[in-house]
Amino acid sequence: MHAPGQKVVQENCIRCHSTLVSEVRLGKVTAPMAHADNGKLCWECHREVPHSRVRGLNSAPHSPVPIIDDMGENTPQWIQDLIKTEKK
Repeated sequence: MHAPGQKVVQENCIRCHSTLVSEVRLGKVTAPMAHADNGKLCWECHREVPHSRVRGLNSAPHSPVPIIDDMGENTPQWIQDLIKTEKK
């Protein structure tokens, strides 16, 4: 995976799992930090997560997905718009 793709995937991991990774020291490592040997990318330990035999949301259908009021600047605008629409 090229550096721009690594950045996007790492930010997706952090955004979706922010409540979990805030308790894990490695969770706040960005792709540029990992490239500078200041931490590991999520998939260095979790190799099976994005491309294992079981993929996607169906792999854990009843898992709660936290929707945080302040999701930060990493959240794409289309997701923010979708959340606002669903709250109405």
